[in-house]
Amino acid sequence: MIEEAIHSYNNAVFYIRSALLDKRTKDTFIEGLKRLAKAYEEIFRALLLLKDVEPPKNPYIMMEKTIELYPELKEHYEFYKKIKEWLSKDIKAENEGTSKFTIYINGTTLYLKDMRKLSKDLEILFERFKRYLNAIE
Repeated sequence: MIEEAIHSYNNAVFYIRSALLDKRTKDTFIEGLKRLAKAYEEIFRALLLLKDVEPPKNPYIMMEKTIELYPELKEHYEFYKKIKEWLSKDIKAENEGTSKFTIYINGTTLYLKDMRKLSKDLEILFERFKRYLNAIE
């Protein structure tokens, strides 16, 4: 169960990295964010089931309940909320497919250098998260 969720999370991180650094399109970036949010939900649901807790249907309530049991995952929940916020905003892009690719999320600009940092941060976060999940399984 956790292994499948980790696989889903890994695929989402890979998809976002591809969207940001290879394809450089708004649509792949948005799809990557959606996949990452879904992967977080799968992982947090699995963690509740490991503790024999029935996961609530509402993802925010489910994640808050998970944080009560695993407070050390709070930064992941905060990042999940940020992803959901981004997805609720108007995301625009310029210069898709080029080295000048830029994404605009509700007035915040992500240039390619910012995207590289976000991509690296995601990879570090993923590795830390994976080690933690493997340790509790």
